[in-house]
Amino acid sequence: MARKRAAHGKAAELGATTVWEATPSNEVRAVPPDAAAPVERRDNGTVTAAGAVELARKRWEAARMPDFGDKATPWMPPSAELAPFDGARKDLLLQRWDELSTMCGGVSSGTGAKLRGWSFMHAAGEYWAAKFFSSGDRTAFEFMVRAFKAASTAEDQARDAAAWEASTRPRDPTAAHRALEAAFGGSK
Repeated sequence: MARKRAAHGKAAELGATTVWEATPSNEVRAVPPDAAAPVERRDNGTVTAAGAVELARKRWEAARMPDFGDKATPWMPPSAELAPFDGARKDLLLQRWDELSTMCGGVSSGTGAKLRGWSFMHAAGEYWAAKFFSSGDRTAFEFMVRAFKAASTAEDQARDAAAWEASTRPRDPTAAHRALEAAFGGSK
């Protein structure tokens, strides 16, 4: 997880009093090995009943993940200059969400929101990287570095939150099935 410490270097020159730093990878919380429920399949590749439950849970979690930019304000598309970066941001967000969900056995809406913030920071870094590499502008380079540093810290925080959720989640293999039955009326 990120650490808070006194500002130094460029941040101190710009008036910051504290900064957040990404921790070395060995300090990020490890995901328990049995956290992710497998999607069971038969030998012919079709999904078993338990695998179908797991896939239904993933679809349910994906539908709960907020995306305020698309659902709350669809009338505010990004500027034409940012549109390609926004499309890539959405793809990256879904890919990373799926990776963390698979690794940790699910992602809460809070961790999903943290991932969403990370995706915006990463897209901003890509935008400024394109500006820097097309023009050599030093200011664009500084913005690129700041955005990627912030994205790195946010990704560490999201990964740590997902690992914490996985470590506190009950290990009962039938819990997901019972939760789905409770949410959707159960089986008769």
